[in-house]
Amino acid sequence: MADEWSRTTLGSIATRDGYGLVDGPFGSNLPASCYTEGGIPVIRGSNLSVGVRRFRAHEFAYVSRETADRLERSLCRPFDIVFTKKGTLGQTGFVPEGGIADIYLLSSNQMKLTVNRNVADPLFVYYYVSSPEATQKIIRDSEATGVPKTNIAYLRNFPIVLPSIPEQRAIAHLSRAPSSSRGSWTSTPFAPSPKAANPACPNPSPTCSRIPSRTRRWGRCPAVGSQDNGATSFPFSTAKV
Repeated sequence: MADEWSRTTLGSIATRDGYGLVDGPFGSNLPASCYTEGGIPVIRGSNLSVGVRRFRAHEFAYVSRETADRLERSLCRPFDIVFTKKGTLGQTGFVPEGGIADIYLLSSNQMKLTVNRNVADPLFVYYYVSSPEATQKIIRDSEATGVPKTNIAYLRNFPIVLPSIPEQRAIAHLSRAPSSSRGSWTSTPFAPSPKAANPACPNPSPTCSRIPSRTRRWGRCPAVGSQDNGATSFPFSTAKV
């Protein structure tokens, strides 16, 4: 399998427009006095989670459009992946399409990745960096003195392995489902089905046959969540994280 998946980094799959991999504004540029009753939502740690809950679309702070325009570099849009830079490391979020806003502003303690869709599928990348192995690596590699923190340079060099884009989409989108509670988005485990096309998969799904056969060499469907929490499995032994 190692020959079939390309090794690269998050920096290499970010868009090249200068906004592909950025962090939030300096704290002095976004003081509490900038917050308003409504306007552009600010993505904070409370909107992220450890694992694959994807996005907590509630408890937003807001800023005016003028403030958002002034801090344009730190804006987020649907399909962006958000990481915590300082505080509860390992938290991630996937900005949803059709959410409460078309644009969001990063808080000072967050970072975001805009994936170049010509080389990677954003949802696949999100599941990859939200897996337990990736989360543990981020925490393990963080600066542990005082409040745990990491930075854009670390994220830029974070390793990832990618199959072809059709395989990425097949793996990632099998788990794509909105949660019905609290305005959150999450991945869901598959229910067993007698129509399963892949008998080797421990959680068979009628759509599992859409995954190319070589991605099933792990002995289980890589997009199927574990039976207890719906977490996605990825071949981190291949990524050597």
